[in-house]
Amino acid sequence: MVSVGSMIILLISATSLGFNPFGTLIDSTNVDISTEKYQEDTGVKVTDRNFNINDYKGWVDRQKRKNGTYKRNIDLARIFRNYEASNNKLETNINYLGIIAFSNIFVCLTGYLLFKSKK
Repeated sequence: MVSVGSMIILLISATSLGFNPFGTLIDSTNVDISTEKYQEDTGVKVTDRNFNINDYKGWVDRQKRKNGTYKRNIDLARIFRNYEASNNKLETNINYLGIIAFSNIFVCLTGYLLFKSKK
């Protein structure tokens, strides 16, 4: 009962602010993203003048999404940080209230163990 309040605050701050420990990642280790495959798919050679590196990067991203394996994972650090994409930049949101509540759990437990009355 010592740190129940801090645990509740941690859960409330994580869920209400949109911090979710569950995520999806794409395993693209077996996806062929070579330039030879790009030339075969698009007909544009890498050595041509009309080759655009941004088109190639977009093609690589689409190949990874299309042929990659989607996996779900749990990362408890996502309770404290969240990445948001806006204007082609990744912005980090940090759950400061959750960090304070998490550290308060250990402070309360330490204080309880140190100062509890011995009978």
